Amino acid sequence: SRGNVAFIPIRETLKKFGVKIIAVTQLMVNDTDEGEMLGEILAAINGFFSKITRRKSMRALDEKAARGWYPSWAPLGYLNTNIGTEEKPDRIITVDEDRAPYVRQIPKLYNQGFSYQEISDKFYDEGLRGKNGGKASPEEIRKIIFNDFYLGEFWWRGKKYDGNHPPLFKYFEVHKARDRSHEKGHIHSGQALKDKFIFKRLPFYCGFCKTLRITAECKIKHYKKRDAEYIFYHCTKSHGGWTKCTQPSINRDDLVLEFAEKAVKPVNLGEDLAEFLFEEMNRDFVQKKEERLSLIDSMNRRLGQIETELKNLFEMKVAGKIIPMGGKNPDEVYEDYRIKKQMEKNKILEAKKKLEENSLEWKEKASNFFSDCTNATNKFLKAKEEKQHNFLRKISSNLFLFLEDKKVIVTHKIPFSYLLNWAHHPKVLYLIDNIRTYYLSR
Repeated sequence: SRGNVAFIPIRETLKKFGVKIIAVTQLMVNDTDEGEMLGEILAAINGFFSKITRRKSMRALDEKAARGWYPSWAPLGYLNTNIGTEEKPDRIITVDEDRAPYVRQIPKLYNQGFSYQEISDKFYDEGLRGKNGGKASPEEIRKIIFNDFYLGEFWWRGKKYDGNHPPLFKYFEVHKARDRSHEKGHIHSGQALKDKFIFKRLPFYCGFCKTLRITAECKIKHYKKRDAEYIFYHCTKSHGGWTKCTQPSINRDDLVLEFAEKAVKPVNLGEDLAEFLFEEMNRDFVQKKEERLSLIDSMNRRLGQIETELKNLFEMKVAGKIIPMGGKNPDEVYEDYRIKKQMEKNKILEAKKKLEENSLEWKEKASNFFSDCTNATNKFLKAKEEKQHNFLRKISSNLFLFLEDKKVIVTHKIPFSYLLNWAHHPKVLYLIDNIRTYYLSR
């Protein structure tokens, strides 16, 4: 074990399942109190030696960084080269003559107007392969531009060092590329990217390419008194041999209107249907009232029985009437039985609370629900993007977008597929596993 932080939980878990530890080379470590104490002492010593080893290793790496050599794997365009021997290695960072010519072009191409995706495609066609032999992704291209390692510097454990490796970028050129990236609205955080382009997280595909997902980008337009931000969704534009998709992009606001019209509006409940369903639920609730009261009464009786059992169990423990069972001493038998009964009690109390709350609030909840359903489109348009995204995920299993014609194919999930307003769906595309898919057009 690497210390008591790991040793003690493992030991207690094994004991819980009845596993007995037998130390072959350390007979003093056993299940007795003395043996457990010795085991904890040995685990603490092992943990101490592990920390000492780590401290020595990190000290050596810190010294290497202070000498100007990056003490980790070299990024794309560089190599880890051993200038020592196999017995006493001495690894430094050298330029990868095969990949470096491609990397040097990245800031220049980006400043000329190439996108990350276009640079990635261009280098892949010209023969550049990443560390694992695959394609250098657009995200990897972006990280290269923002990595100070290519300027002859590097960060190690919170400190910045001047490196001995030769830089591949010119300072002015790379900072110009970074400024352009920020001006275009590129986000440089994974979570921020997910929040900004939230509809990318839907099962959302290009209707022209079929298998390619819809992606997004942000553009900022500068006016005299303000800056305006626009978000566009479009096909990822890459498939198979990296042929281009000819479909244009769509503005986020237009896309939300399209969702409201083609995905949300068809599942609106009419007022007559909503009122009918509410009345049916109310009648069913009244009919089952006696059944609910009987269930609550049986729960109360069982809770009383559990309290009596726990009281009798405690009295037996005090009187010393509990006998060892299954290799457990009386205290362990008592504790196991007490925990079992307490868990049963908590489950019953939780179920009873939910039943009582639903009995009191169901009318208000149902009324609000049906009210929302009769006005779903307006509610959707006024909601925040996160709620719009969550609602679309619940009602649809697939979304196909034909950007050129502003047409959407929506596959509604069950039970929403049964609520579809047939007047808005003149043409059926296909039927799979009772999930109806419709071709929706303006």
